[in-house]
Amino acid sequence: MKRPSATRAAARPARAFSLPELLLGVLVAAILLACALAPLHRSLQRARRAAASAALLELALRQESHRALHGSYARTPAALGWPQDADGAAPWPSPQRAWYLLRLRSSAPPGGPADDYQAVALPLPAQAGETCGTLGIDHLGRRSAAAPDCW
Repeated sequence: MKRPSATRAAARPARAFSLPELLLGVLVAAILLACALAPLHRSLQRARRAAASAALLELALRQESHRALHGSYARTPAALGWPQDADGAAPWPSPQRAWYLLRLRSSAPPGGPADDYQAVALPLPAQAGETCGTLGIDHLGRRSAAAPDCW
């Protein structure tokens, strides 16, 4: 003898999602993901910018040590023990995953002693949309950026 509940369960067709319902669910999930990723991307950019600022401060500290030992500022990051590429820039934080290029500039003529410098961090495509642009610090400790509150 069959149980009545088993007969009714077997007679009902299986319920599945229709294509429009499935597409609506995927659309809602994509919108929620996009809303969550935008603040995350901005937070990552701020963290990378803060790390690049710290790298510029370290570069400035190395410059002052170099000047104390040699009487003038270094012209390249390599002279300060910082790895650099063939173009004279230091990919930061590493050549494999660089977010910024660190460069040293000086107004002194080539070959002569450098009595000043400006260390700059140029954003790379990993920092696309960065509102602060190029960060800089000079031999007097003056900080620069394209927008306020970037340091």
